[in-house]
Amino acid sequence: MDIKFNVTRGQRFMLLVCVSVLGMIIGAVAVAIVSGSQLTTPRVRIAAVLQDIFIFLAPALVTSVLVTRRPADLLGLHRVRLYYVLLGLVTLVSAIPALNMVIAFNESIQLPEVFETAEQEAAHTIGLLMGEAGSIGGLITSIMIVGLLAPLCEELFFRGCLQRLLSTSGMNVHYAIWISAFIFSVAHMQMAGLVPRMLLGAFFGYMLYWSGSVWTAVAAHALNNVLATVSSWLSMQGDEAVLETVGADSYLIAGISAVVCALLLTMCYRRRPERIEA
Repeated sequence: MDIKFNVTRGQRFMLLVCVSVLGMIIGAVAVAIVSGSQLTTPRVRIAAVLQDIFIFLAPALVTSVLVTRRPADLLGLHRVRLYYVLLGLVTLVSAIPALNMVIAFNESIQLPEVFETAEQEAAHTIGLLMGEAGSIGGLITSIMIVGLLAPLCEELFFRGCLQRLLSTSGMNVHYAIWISAFIFSVAHMQMAGLVPRMLLGAFFGYMLYWSGSVWTAVAAHALNNVLATVSSWLSMQGDEAVLETVGADSYLIAGISAVVCALLLTMCYRRRPERIEA
């Protein structure tokens, strides 16, 4: 599907940068007002919602409306391929053990103190977001914010907007996918998860590319975040988070996971529509 743009390639990216910077400024001010002098669970939750809306969702929507008369086509909102959604979810689950080993390797790398401090602050924020340990209400709220809202906003920005602007500008689609995945990972400001998050970002990117629908990426991203949220909730209660440890110290399990994941990715590629949308 050919996207007719209102502006040149350079102007598209300039608009994306300008709108994103404006969104970050507005989001930072809004979060600062909401957070006040002391962070509490309600304030952290409101701040998380505001960040998702102003930093990711709004820039993606505004930019797409400004650069083309068919913003839904640019963002990949025009169709849902249920088969691809289900195949993407199964592929993600199959990759968990292999991904856990990558996570363990990434976390074993000694980081500078500034990054260690950032990781501790992130963990503290996540704890506040979850609320009181063992609270079902806290779990449900966290799933809604981290498991549903965040994937929707981030996928519309990084895959629907950024990746699609790159790939429709003449850049090789694979470069567009990996550049978007790298920026996606860096934007989270958690270096201990840089590599595995980039791999996930690339996976989401290929799901969009092969299926032609951003909803495939949103669904896979949502499942990943929901599983991570539930695991964190269980850990806060003292229960063992199996999903976060399986395959982390077993080359056999991780290897089987990688092979199964590769086979499913091959199936995703072969089942793609005849006319691939970048």
